Amino acid sequence: MKILVNTSSLAPPLTGIGHYTLNLLRVLLHHPEVSEIVGLGAAGLLSQPTLQRLLEQQARHNDHSAAPGDSERRLRRLLAALPAARWLRRKQRA
Repeated sequence: MKILVNTSSLAPPLTGIGHYTLNLLRVLLHHPEVSEIVGLGAAGLLSQPTLQRLLEQQARHNDHSAAPGDSERRLRRLLAALPAARWLRRKQRA
């Protein structure tokens, strides 16, 4: 089976769909029924060896990127920026 995967969601910072695509690629690259897999991104077509290197780089980046608590702080900042976030928080306390 030959597969073409849109790799544009793998651009940092990874979002939910980026994580999904990353994990999907990890599985597909080692699946016995996949004879060829090609990525399609902003840089054009990515060969199977290039996709493998991309996954390895992403794994190294993820191992060193976030310090403990970073995700929680980012989430709090994001939620604080939402319209009516303070109003909802006050309502929750009441």
